[in-house]
Amino acid sequence: MKTIYVFGGGPVSAALLPLLKQLEFCTVLYEREDCGPLMADETVIAPYEDVLGHISPLSGDGAVILTRGHEADMPVLRQLMPTPLSYLGVKSHRSRAEEILDALRQSGETEASVARVRTPVGASVPGKTPMEIAVAIAAELIVWRAAEERGAGEA
Repeated sequence: MKTIYVFGGGPVSAALLPLLKQLEFCTVLYEREDCGPLMADETVIAPYEDVLGHISPLSGDGAVILTRGHEADMPVLRQLMPTPLSYLGVKSHRSRAEEILDALRQSGETEASVARVRTPVGASVPGKTPMEIAVAIAAELIVWRAAEERGAGEA
């Protein structure tokens, strides 16, 4: 079962986590403060500045960054870049997405490394509500998982 790390405990995460459970993903919610009960297999309450001190993502795992206000997106993303995650998504608007990718390039990340980051995260579904955004993200994760399974089957 694929593990998805969800960073941030806001409204989109609250909608996304139950969907991922129904889709048979293992879920880990990572939030810097207690955000109340959300439907995750595991919850990690720890600072965003020390992500890898609290989790150890493996190849084949995925991560979705949904922090509130985007102030923690880059610190979390920079820590996850060198990990073997095979899916790395960040919620953003299209204009913010380019800023995120440019910041990674300016910090010395290679184009191949930057290409791993999916932003804005989610299938091309025009959603505005937390549930619509969650459905779009879940759809993209279904596509990613199927591609991973096809790739593993061809090896």
